[in-house]
Amino acid sequence: MIAGAKKFEHVTAHHYRLSGMEIFSQITLPELAAMADGPFEPGRGMEIVRGTVPRNIANATPIHEGYLVAAEQALVTPPAGVRYLVESGSKITVGQEKEADIAIVRFFLLGAAFTAAFFQQKLIPVHCGAVTFHGRALAFCGYSRRGKSTLAACLAMRGYTYLADDRVVITRGTTGLTAAPGVPVFHLSDDAAALCGLSEKDSFAGQTQFGKRIYPAGNRAEDQTRPLGAIMIVDWDDTLSEPKLDMCTPFDALEELRRQINYEGYVRAMGLEDMVLDLAADIVRSVPVYRLLRPRGYQHMAAAMELIESVARW
Repeated sequence: MIAGAKKFEHVTAHHYRLSGMEIFSQITLPELAAMADGPFEPGRGMEIVRGTVPRNIANATPIHEGYLVAAEQALVTPPAGVRYLVESGSKITVGQEKEADIAIVRFFLLGAAFTAAFFQQKLIPVHCGAVTFHGRALAFCGYSRRGKSTLAACLAMRGYTYLADDRVVITRGTTGLTAAPGVPVFHLSDDAAALCGLSEKDSFAGQTQFGKRIYPAGNRAEDQTRPLGAIMIVDWDDTLSEPKLDMCTPFDALEELRRQINYEGYVRAMGLEDMVLDLAADIVRSVPVYRLLRPRGYQHMAAAMELIESVARW
C-alpha cells in the first residue's frame, strides 16, 4: 500500500489533515502532507470520493460565485470540467470529466469545495495569508492581488513559520482565538517568487492559476492550530512614498473584517451573517488589528518587513 494511504470503503484512500480536519481522500493531494497510517473510523473526518455529481440540487440558492447552496449541500461548478457535491461538511464527491486537468481538479477541491465544507460546519474561513512567530499567528487580510501571499512567503523565508496562503479558519477556543493551518503552498507570481528566492523548478510542475505558480511550503509550514496574535489589513496606496502601519479603530477593523470572508455568497445563502459579525467583533475585542498600506513595487518590501516585524515581537 502507498505510504500514508488506507483502505477506505474498499478502495485505497490517502490520509491528510487540513485546518485541523482529518481527510480521507481517493484523490492524491500532493499539496498536503500525508499522515501516518492508522485505523479508519467511519464518520470521522472528511471523505473525498470520486463519483457521479448531479447538475442540480433541491431547494438551492444560486450565489454570485456561480454555485448552488442548500441547507446541507453545495454544488460547486467551476468552469474546469469538474463538479463537486459537498454534503454536511463531511463528504465531497468529485465528478471529473475525462479531459479535466487533475491539477485544476485539486485546486478547486482544496479551495472552493473545502470552503463550502467549512461553512457547512459553521466555521468561517477568513480571506487571509498568515505566518506564526514564537507560537502565535499573524494574519494578513485583504482583497485579491493585495500581496498577502507575497508577504507571508517573504516572512517564511526570513524564519517565520508559514500558516496559510489565502484562507484561515479562525475560531474561539478555550484559551482564546486560534488560527488553523491552511493548504501549505505559496501562490506566487514569477516576480514574487524570485523575490523569495524561488524559481519555476521549485513549483508543482504544470500548476499555474490566475497568473501564479504553486510552490510547496515544505518544512516551512506550520501543522498545528496556533493562538491568533494580530491581524493586518493590507492594501496598496500609491500616494505614499513608503509603507505605513497604523492601528485600526474598532469600527474600521470590524467593517474590514466583515468583508474579508471567503465566498461571501455562502454567508447570505446559509444565513450566517450574525456568525460572521460575531467573529469579527470577537477578533476586534481580542487582538490588535492594523492597517498596512504600501506603494506598489518590490523595492518597498524591506520597509514593509520592518513594520511587520515591529508588531510581531511578542
